[in-house]
Amino acid sequence: MAFIHRQLAGVWSEAGRPAEAERQLAAAVEIYEELKPGDANLRLQLADALMVRGDLERSAGRPAQACATLQRAHALLDGVPEAERRSRQAGQDLLVMIERRSALCAAVPGAAGDGEPRRAR
Repeated sequence: MAFIHRQLAGVWSEAGRPAEAERQLAAAVEIYEELKPGDANLRLQLADALMVRGDLERSAGRPAQACATLQRAHALLDGVPEAERRSRQAGQDLLVMIERRSALCAAVPGAAGDGEPRRAR
């Protein structure tokens, strides 16, 4: 069910309806969190949903919130091997994708953390 909400968020986002996309992402994140993502697959899916949520928050003019969301996504990927991080993103490393977005947080007043994105391992 969480995967379906995540996919619907993409559809709404592409249709230019960010509020509906955010609602779908919120539902996806809630379900993923209830599943207690201990295995790498669930952590990857939750991190992906949070990354997209961060993009929407930034687009909506909430950069500090976006940075906090991206930090949550980044933390989920600690210890997930690179090969697994790449398998879901058409060969792109999900952690690197999140780090690129997080790099913008250095200039955001009130953003959580020290503003320095951690690097993929």
